[in-house]
Amino acid sequence: MAFYGGAELREAYKRAQGGSYAFMANNIAEQNVLIGLLQGYAERKSDLVLQVSPGAAKFAGAGDKLAGLRSLSQQVQILGNLFPIGVFLNLDHFTTKEMDLI
Repeated sequence: MAFYGGAELREAYKRAQGGSYAFMANNIAEQNVLIGLLQGYAERKSDLVLQVSPGAAKFAGAGDKLAGLRSLSQQVQILGNLFPIGVFLNLDHFTTKEMDLI
């Protein structure tokens, strides 16, 4: 169920607040961490917020931020669809100068 939007994110935060538990955002830069997070959050039956920073995108794209964003985004979508949880993707610390990448 990869790539939930804003309405689903608001509901996820409401559930966390009502249940008195933390709802963390997790940074990713490569597939092994992504798989571990998906498995762990699915085991706990919790939705997952992922973040990609400009540095992580550059790393994932072998120096090319756009290639890294595309690669990580596809990995999140394909692998996220294997798990019964919602997945949110946040672009963390990107500047207005980098918005053309999106």
